[in-house]
Amino acid sequence: MDANELTADELRKLADEKSSVRTLDIDGLVVHVDTEKCKSWKAYRLVSKLADGKVNDAAIQAMVEFVELVADVDEGEIVEHCGGENASLESVMHVISRIISESYPKNS
Repeated sequence: MDANELTADELRKLADEKSSVRTLDIDGLVVHVDTEKCKSWKAYRLVSKLADGKVNDAAIQAMVEFVELVADVDEGEIVEHCGGENASLESVMHVISRIISESYPKNS
């Protein structure tokens, strides 16, 4: 395999396979997720708060805490990426939800 012939996405995927850190591109926001932290007890407890599928203040807080636990971005960076103080709830929740759903390898 010649690394010079691989696309940027293929290079990222190859690097991610050799590391516990996955690189995600969420609507132009580059996020690094530590998949080992995704397996932690704390991560499990946060995700378990989302099991009923209800979106309320507690669920949103758990989602933000999960992202801040496993990724290298925080709520402020996500809000800024989505338009700053005028960011819509829908836009911010979309990014947070994508980070959570893409934090786990597809084959596990």
